Amino acid sequence: APDQLIVSEGQTANTMFIIASGWVKLESGSPNQSVTLANLGAGSLIGEVDMLQRRPYSMTARAAGSSDTQLLSLSRTDMEDLINERPSIGLKFSANMGMRIAFLENYLVQQRLRHIDLLSALSESDLRAIAQKLDFRHSERGQVIIDAGQPGEAAFFIEEGRVRLMTKSNEGESFEDLAEGAMFGHTSLLTNKPYAATARAITEASLWVLPRAAYQGLIREHPTVKLALSRSLAESI
Repeated sequence: APDQLIVSEGQTANTMFIIASGWVKLESGSPNQSVTLANLGAGSLIGEVDMLQRRPYSMTARAAGSSDTQLLSLSRTDMEDLINERPSIGLKFSANMGMRIAFLENYLVQQRLRHIDLLSALSESDLRAIAQKLDFRHSERGQVIIDAGQPGEAAFFIEEGRVRLMTKSNEGESFEDLAEGAMFGHTSLLTNKPYAATARAITEASLWVLPRAAYQGLIREHPTVKLALSRSLAESI
């Protein structure tokens, strides 16, 4: 009904909504000193970012206008079940939002990390700990992901697309094309040395990123992860 509260700022984001008809006003601040942020009409989403990030609602939403507003709702539990059943939905949300969404942990453990040779011997708890630390990044075709000589501040896992590693030496320049499931940048992250190669997306690419700060916290709690990654150094030698 008009002026009826839909969600409140600070409330646990357990539901996202699509406006089917009518209007919704978004507000911020206390009820006595609220500021109107936007008025949304049919087809607009409400609360989706907060729910997908597993955080409280960042604003208040209430029905606006003189007639009733109709909403379609999707609960967080149903969204989690949906993404577990069809991970591609969660990946598309992540790509469109440019950030990691919640609910992809099981997918990362079972269908990505477990199939990476260096990580395949790790326990379920180790893999889950890695999954919890990963960020999501989307790169356009031709975009440089890392530059040779830059500090090794992250390791990367390719979710989708192709990435070319370009290494310069006295003999010239060499190339290596990496595809879905490949890992790169981890040697520099592990040794705290600059990247030896430049990585460029040769198609649109979706990447999982393990930043240095997250890596350092990870190996303090799960030292077996460092041992597993160190295998790559031994194998290259």
